[in-house]
Amino acid sequence: MTYVVGFPRIGEQRELKKALEAYWAGNASKEELKNVASDLRKRHWIYQKNAGINLISVNDFSFYDNMIDAMVMLNATPAKYDDIKDCMDKYFAMARGDDNHKAMEMTKWFNTNYHYIVPELDEEMDFKASIEKIKIEYNEAKELGIKKFVDKLIIRSQQQARYDAVCTPHFALGFDRYTHFTSPIRRYSDLTLHRLLKSIIKKDKKQMEYILRNIESKLTNINDCIGCN
Repeated sequence: MTYVVGFPRIGEQRELKKALEAYWAGNASKEELKNVASDLRKRHWIYQKNAGINLISVNDFSFYDNMIDAMVMLNATPAKYDDIKDCMDKYFAMARGDDNHKAMEMTKWFNTNYHYIVPELDEEMDFKASIEKIKIEYNEAKELGIKKFVDKLIIRSQQQARYDAVCTPHFALGFDRYTHFTSPIRRYSDLTLHRLLKSIIKKDKKQMEYILRNIESKLTNINDCIGCN
């Protein structure tokens, strides 16, 4: 089994660097910059596919800094940039600054000469998932026939399901309410959920209350037994 956790994004002829400098100088449009980035991603995926790499990374590309990409994905961008409405302008203002904003601080990666942007977190931030970048790059890879490689990597990275009586948002999907089950029924958790959904659909309050009785202890037992069958 072979895999690459991150592929150099600059291009053999430093295409990304040239495209970025042209964009920052006002000599290239936003779409031209995006097209260069897309072409580089596709070329690099094909390189890996043709080399026989089993698991090919998606979402390892960045215009500037992977830490900023993570901030955008988690809605963890500092409030001082909120007046910038264009997403790309905001991204580069965080990275490089502009006429009205200072760039975010950078620091060294341990004792190397590599630097990254330092996140600025505060209690007022409303963290939530924004997976648009991931979706764009996943669909690009899918069109190139990379999907089966990407899907393997996604499945291998997923943790086992845990069941909870408290409704918590699904971070990766960005859903406020989320559950999952198998069909046909394979586990007691599926049976419990099927019965609960059936009682909700039929508006059977008595049955619903019966199912939810001591639900915390039931779910604890289910979690303890996951992987035992």
